[in-house]
Amino acid sequence: MAGWAHALAACSADTEPVGRSEGASVACDGPTIDLWYGDALPAGLGHPQRWVSILGNVSDPDGVSSFESSLDGSPFVARPLGRDALRLQSRGDFNVGIDRTGLADGTHTVELRAEDGAGGVCTRTVTFEHDGSAEWPLPFSARFDALSSATSIPTVAQPVDGRWEVTSSGLRIVEPGYDRLVAVGDTDWRPPYQARASVTIHGFGEWGGIGVAAGWRGHEGMDEPPTDWPVGGLAWVRNKTSGQELEITTFDEGTVQTRPYMLEAGETYVFRVAADPAGGTRMRVHAKVWNAADPEPAGWLLSADVRHRTGSVLLVAHAAEVTWHDFEATPTVAPADAGVPHGMSDAGTPDAGTPDAATPDAGTPDAGTPDAGTPDAGTPDAGTPDAGTPDAGEPDAATDAGTPDAGGRDGGPLDAGRSLDAAVARDVGHAPDASLPSDAEPSPDAGADAGRKKKRLSGCAAAGGTPSSAAWLLPLLFAALARRRR
Repeated sequence: MAGWAHALAACSADTEPVGRSEGASVACDGPTIDLWYGDALPAGLGHPQRWVSILGNVSDPDGVSSFESSLDGSPFVARPLGRDALRLQSRGDFNVGIDRTGLADGTHTVELRAEDGAGGVCTRTVTFEHDGSAEWPLPFSARFDALSSATSIPTVAQPVDGRWEVTSSGLRIVEPGYDRLVAVGDTDWRPPYQARASVTIHGFGEWGGIGVAAGWRGHEGMDEPPTDWPVGGLAWVRNKTSGQELEITTFDEGTVQTRPYMLEAGETYVFRVAADPAGGTRMRVHAKVWNAADPEPAGWLLSADVRHRTGSVLLVAHAAEVTWHDFEATPTVAPADAGVPHGMSDAGTPDAGTPDAATPDAGTPDAGTPDAGTPDAGTPDAGTPDAGTPDAGEPDAATDAGTPDAGGRDGGPLDAGRSLDAAVARDVGHAPDASLPSDAEPSPDAGADAGRKKKRLSGCAAAGGTPSSAAWLLPLLFAALARRRR
C-alpha cells in the first residue's frame, strides 16, 4: 500500500499554482486573476448542476486583501479564496458559483475584482450563456482526448472543482486534492439509465477515492462555496488504511454496500454505474469496475437501494491523480438487475454463501443531514450562490478509533501542510500527524474539529463490519462536546 503514496508528487496546499490556463491571465496593476477555463463559458448542452462555476486562482507578491464578484452589474459580493483544505485546494483558488435558478436566458456577465496589499486593483470579466430550456441529451457520449484545450471542456462536461487539463489521453487533474469533480449530463436525467467512464490511475493517496456518482445536482449547505455533496449513489474505490474497497455510498445514508477491490497504479479501469427505479422514493444503484484490458464482468459487483434522485453523472477523484478518457450514458428500458441487490437475499440479509457481500452500514445518519432530494426553498440572490438548507443538527465528529461516523462519506479536510506521498487523502482527524513536516502549517480545518459541518463514513468497528455499541455512541458523545464548545 505504501507504494501508492510514493507514486504521487509532493503537493502542499500552500504552494503556488502549477502553470496557467491558455490565455486566461492578463496584465494588471493589481493581483493576477487566472481563469482556468477561459473568460467566455459556452452554454454547453444542458445543466449538469445548479451552479455555473467560475474557477481559477488569484495571486500577488504583495498578497491579496480582497476578492469579490458582481453579476450583471449587481453590487459586488465578497468571495473566499483558498486554501481551505476542501474545495479550494491551494492558496488563492476560487470557485464563484452563480445559481442558475431564476436566470434569464441569454448572455450574463460576471465581473471579478481583486485588490492586493499595496492597494493595486485588477478586474476580469467572464461571460456565460444560459438557456433555461436546454436539456443534456440522453444517450450521450464524449471522448475527452478529442478536446482542443481546457477552455473547450465545458462543451462536453462541466468542471465542478479543480484544475483539469486536456492531454492527448483525456482530462487529467493538474493539482490532486479534495473532491476534484467533473459533471456530465443534466439535473433532469431520471432513472433508469447507465453510465460508463474509463480512467487511468497515476497515483492514489490514503483515504483517496475514484469513481462515478449518479444523481448529481450540485453542492448544497451553508459553507461558501457550499460543501455538502448530495448524490443519488456514489460508486467508487476507496484507498482505506485497511485496504482498498469498492463502495456504494450516499451523503445522507452513508456507505450502504462495500467489498474489497484493488486498483493498481499505471493501469486503466472502467467504471459502470446503473440507476433503476425501485418503487416509491427509492432507486437501485448498481456498480462494477474492471481493468480495461479484461472483459467486462457479466454481473454487477455491488447493488444497493438508496433514495431516488434525478441528476447528472459525476466523475470523482478524491486525493487521486487520474486521467478520465471517455464517457457514455444510455437510457435503459428494463431494470439493470431485476433481482435483489448482489450479495443480498430476498429478505435483505447478506447471503451466507456469498463471500463478497458486505453488511450495510447500520449507523444512523445524524438529524442534521439535509434532504438530498429536496432543493432549497426560495429564490436565491442572483449574484450570490444560495447557501442551501442549513444543517439542522450538530456537526458530525470522527470517532477516536479513526473511523468516521455513519453520517456519510469521509469528507474530512486534507492536511494542508502534507504532501500527497504522505497523506493528501488522509483526513488529519483519522491518523497521527507523524508525517507533517516541522516547518509546515497545520490545517486550521483539521478533521478532528467537531465544529466542521461535514459528513463522514460509517463508524464500524472494522471495515464493512457491524458497528459496535461503543462506536455507535462515540459520535453522539463528540457531538455533545462540540455543542459545549460552541
